[in-house]
Amino acid sequence: METPHGPRYTVIIPTRNRSEYLEAAITTALTQSSSDFELVVSDNHSEDLTAEMLSTKADPRLRVIRPPRPLAMVQHFEWVLRQARGEWITVLGDDDGLMPFFFEFADALTRGPGADFDVAYGPKPAYQWPGLESLYGPNVIRFDSYSGRTAEDSADVMERVAYGDESYFGHAQFYTGTLFRRSLLDRIRARQAEGRIYHSFTPDASSVIATLLNTDRILKVGLPFAWGGSSPKSTGAQATRAQRQAAGSTEIFEDFKQLNLAAGITAHPRFRSVLDVEGCAKVYFLESLYAMSLANGYGWHERFDDERHAYRLFYSVYADRQRRARRGLETEAYDRLFADNGLRTEGFLAVPAASAGARARAFVDKQRRGLLRAVRRAFPETLNAFSYHCRQPGSFRSILDANAMLEAPRNRTRLRAMIAETCQA
Repeated sequence: METPHGPRYTVIIPTRNRSEYLEAAITTALTQSSSDFELVVSDNHSEDLTAEMLSTKADPRLRVIRPPRPLAMVQHFEWVLRQARGEWITVLGDDDGLMPFFFEFADALTRGPGADFDVAYGPKPAYQWPGLESLYGPNVIRFDSYSGRTAEDSADVMERVAYGDESYFGHAQFYTGTLFRRSLLDRIRARQAEGRIYHSFTPDASSVIATLLNTDRILKVGLPFAWGGSSPKSTGAQATRAQRQAAGSTEIFEDFKQLNLAAGITAHPRFRSVLDVEGCAKVYFLESLYAMSLANGYGWHERFDDERHAYRLFYSVYADRQRRARRGLETEAYDRLFADNGLRTEGFLAVPAASAGARARAFVDKQRRGLLRAVRRAFPETLNAFSYHCRQPGSFRSILDANAMLEAPRNRTRLRAMIAETCQA
């Protein structure tokens, strides 16, 4: 129930031209019994059947809005975040979906012991919509969870992601899988130039950086808030298809680039090759880190011109370039990127042994986490964990089918027990 000050939660779904997936994302929210939330769907002037589909939805918790004109992705995210009225916010991709226990979990977490946090994030189970098998293989569902929570040091996470092989995808951000206070956005806007959250064309990477540089600690939980969906219309999937020159549509990716171009949003010249470097998420993070720091005086941009730091920042990109070269794949975009940043092969070969040791420790830690996930899958009841993997295309035709699997009686009982244990910690 909405209070005079607004609902407790705002769920935001920014969308453009993905009506066939959007409806399922909406359903994952509106089928839940909570009344203390608003679902804000922001239609960025879609040209498909989005408006028609939304016109059929009659629910007092649903608020459909539209920006005054078609916006580039980061502009749209910036605009829609300002429309939120809830104390707590989560953002959902239009081919993603909330967990069926989202509001139960959020209530128990934000009202229970140890609720003095501004950001909480959990694992992001993967759901692959039909049609991506030729691009990503038959990975339909990957769901791994456990009961428990950890307070992470934001500065430590920043160092690990910036200098190591740790992907930013799995960390707290103003996107799928994270729950954050609206007041945190206000603090970031007060600190950053022009009162903006985003100063790069990549909203997820930008928001990871904004979060880590404006908090002391972040709550990590073992249960997820949402499915991370991938569909044939995902911007990331179409970017990969374009980079590989693979068969299939790249219309969404081209639209993404054109809207950025129309808005004058481009990568810094030293990252002009960022969209051509295939499958290396670290490049997007580095571009966002440089742009965000340069705009807001965080100091990280100065490290890009300091050889003691620059080669370490780019080392995992160089390692990816070397792996591609060994496989006979194109590396020209990588070489342009290094040249634009004044980096030479001999510089990477001279990266200090201490950095190599740190990378080795990061690798061992990554393997340890993988082993722990395997043990949890093998002994779920003993370790109060839950996992489900499916590699059979056609088994789950919609993200709603994935939620139905989680709501099967035995699975539901296990997951609710894990929520209770996590929130009492």
